[in-house]
Amino acid sequence: MNVLIIENEKPGGQIVSEALRKVDEPLQVSACHSLDESMMWLKGKSKPDLVFMDIPFRDHSPFSLLHWAYMSCPIVFIAAYNEYLVQAFNNEKFDYLLKPIDLVSLKNIIDKYKNYIQPRRIDESVEQKAKIISRIVARHGQEFQVLKLQDIACFYSKHKLIFLLDKDNSKFVAEKNNLRELDEELDESIFFRANRQYIININFIRSFRISSKSKIIVELSLPHAEEIIVSQENASAFKKWINEH
Repeated sequence: MNVLIIENEKPGGQIVSEALRKVDEPLQVSACHSLDESMMWLKGKSKPDLVFMDIPFRDHSPFSLLHWAYMSCPIVFIAAYNEYLVQAFNNEKFDYLLKPIDLVSLKNIIDKYKNYIQPRRIDESVEQKAKIISRIVARHGQEFQVLKLQDIACFYSKHKLIFLLDKDNSKFVAEKNNLRELDEELDESIFFRANRQYIININFIRSFRISSKSKIIVELSLPHAEEIIVSQENASAFKKWINEH
């Protein structure tokens, strides 16, 4: 089980981390100490199974993160007082824990979560598979074509349109509103969101290299193709993706 701790102060995060390990040793625990750092972490890493979030938070309202696209997992709010209890449960999130942390209460939350997550994972897996598409409608001039995704090297956004390049380096306009919508429908073992502008197909990657600023520069196996920069926050996720698939 992967757990993310979002805590104002590092000592507070360490207390939560140590308490979690006391009640469940196999947990994989990571920590962030600002909401901005948390957003970057969630964007570049695989999604956590459970989040422990300190409230109130010094840089933003923590509830603003709940509406962010990358935050979809259950959350346990941690607070010194119960004044945020109603607001937390109005957001339909997972649970609420008062400081100082009681190990029995914490273990009950972990056990409750384990019973909750298994059917949820099955439902999400079925739902995700149902969303994945194998073809896409795209326009070339005045002509519309149905293209197989396996033949598409990359998608990119420009001038508020979504373009794609196929295996022959032909450019089409995809009938999609934005890259985020499209990314949710693509097989993640084949396609990767390199940055805000590009989604790339693993089967068309000729090579990649690491730049001096820890960004990754990808070269596609298309003639005259532009180099694509994997953003620094996505670099770790890219390395994991390229090695696992």
